[in-house]
Amino acid sequence: MGQNPVREGLGGSSLANGLTEMDDCAEIQGMKPPEAEVTMATMALPINLVGTVIDETEKAQTATRIIVSVARSTATVRATVSIVHKTFVLRGRYAQLVKDQAEVLERLTSCDFSRSAPAQMLELAEMIGSLVEQERELISDAQTLEVPIRVWWESSLEKMVDQVEHFDSIAESLHAAADPAVTAMMAMTAEHVSASCEALTH
Repeated sequence: MGQNPVREGLGGSSLANGLTEMDDCAEIQGMKPPEAEVTMATMALPINLVGTVIDETEKAQTATRIIVSVARSTATVRATVSIVHKTFVLRGRYAQLVKDQAEVLERLTSCDFSRSAPAQMLELAEMIGSLVEQERELISDAQTLEVPIRVWWESSLEKMVDQVEHFDSIAESLHAAADPAVTAMMAMTAEHVSASCEALTH
């Protein structure tokens, strides 16, 4: 079975170590598709999930920037009530976003991309890269707010920071796996290491 570039990108993280080994994403549904359908099955689910998270992140970012704008405006009772309401709503949205991202990370690290076309891996890597950039902006916006407001999201923001780093690592791994030159170099390196080990044992 081919190696998983995403799982390798996470290294020895607890998320990677805790995942069940799977041949491909199709096994999540309890079946394997025919050989000709394997590539589509392994890639369609992660791409759809990442797209959904990107949409959720856009909504959360818009809501966050509204709160930032209101918080910087003239302090009035109406503005304060608006901030309190929006803060509690956004607290739930952040929590859901973190939960959904945990699912996406699990699916990505469980997939076997060894049969996936480089173009598909590159498409997924670009989507994840866009997500990473957007979430870093979101976290930056949230951190500009005063502690009394930000404290309601602090737990989710901390988890989000860790998730963003995992996504970034995955995107880099997929970019490398989609590059034929890098793949060939890795294969040559592995072959060289194997040959060296054999020489040492004789």
